[in-house]
Amino acid sequence: MQNPPVSPTASPRARLLIVEDQASIREMLAEVLSHMPEFEVVGQADTLEDALRVARHTQPDVVILDWVFPGGGGEAFLREMKPNRLHARVLVLSGRTEEETVNSALMLGARGYFEKGGNLEEFMTALRTVVAGGAYFGPVAAAIVKRLLDAKPAPRAEKSEPAAPALAETH
Repeated sequence: MQNPPVSPTASPRARLLIVEDQASIREMLAEVLSHMPEFEVVGQADTLEDALRVARHTQPDVVILDWVFPGGGGEAFLREMKPNRLHARVLVLSGRTEEETVNSALMLGARGYFEKGGNLEEFMTALRTVVAGGAYFGPVAAAIVKRLLDAKPAPRAEKSEPAAPALAETH
């Protein structure tokens, strides 16, 4: 039996790993996302050990990552990505949105931070943004990121070096 021809304009499906210790949330996300043509759920995990094992085996494009779960949580997973040769983009999905948590996720390479209190439409926007290579932060997390960026002093340019060109804002 032959596979049907693939359209040259068809884009590949984003391969997703869902890491969430609450079975109902994990299973609902997997069910919803598996019915969307742009996504393929390649794995699910509920502990750090399982998350790393499944990620190494499936090499997902994006990991939807709960922040608090058994065995170490989201922070431990992000720390283990590089030594485990994982190159997935990460969208943190969390009910915790404190400055320390958001800062840790950002510093460890998360591309997005979605607050569990958000709705499905907002979640889909966050996921699609991260899949496309962008960054997404929910309203509370975005305010924290802005506050963290505003608090950092601007780097001082050396007198002998020309000033860096200004970056354009994108909307």
